[in-house]
Amino acid sequence: MFLLLLCIFHPTCHLEIHEQHGYQRLHHLPGILLGESQRLLTLEDVKKVAEPLAALLIELPQREIGGQLPAWEDLTALTDRARERGIVLHLDGARLWECQPFYGREYRKIAALFDTVYVSFYKILGGIAGAVLAAPRWRQPRPTLPLRALCLTKHVNLVKVTMKSLPIFN
Repeated sequence: MFLLLLCIFHPTCHLEIHEQHGYQRLHHLPGILLGESQRLLTLEDVKKVAEPLAALLIELPQREIGGQLPAWEDLTALTDRARERGIVLHLDGARLWECQPFYGREYRKIAALFDTVYVSFYKILGGIAGAVLAAPRWRQPRPTLPLRALCLTKHVNLVKVTMKSLPIFN
């Protein structure tokens, strides 16, 4: 059984403007651009989407709109709402290192809001190259359904996962 997995992200998301729509062209994954291009993604933007959603990608900070960051309360409200709807949260944290002074919280507290986190070792830190895509265990048991799923990640573009069961996203 195949399910259509919709991914949502900001119109200035790296995948949308710097990856030449690879998620669509190569893998036929539908993406929904959410919010207005010159402002941060909001809880109200997410509430407007009626379709079943698989993943919400949030970039912190949002480089293309001047490195803006949502207030901590806005970010947690957004991630709480996504979690209530069963939406997997991915943090494009290539520049996560710039967020800690603004939020005044440990990196692990920021990352704990998300199901998966991408961080770069060469941006900001000055490493020659390298990155990490980290994912903790699911926070709570979720209903499952046998399926073959396609999951979008940042630099790997596509990871094909075949398991006996994966979470149902609604």
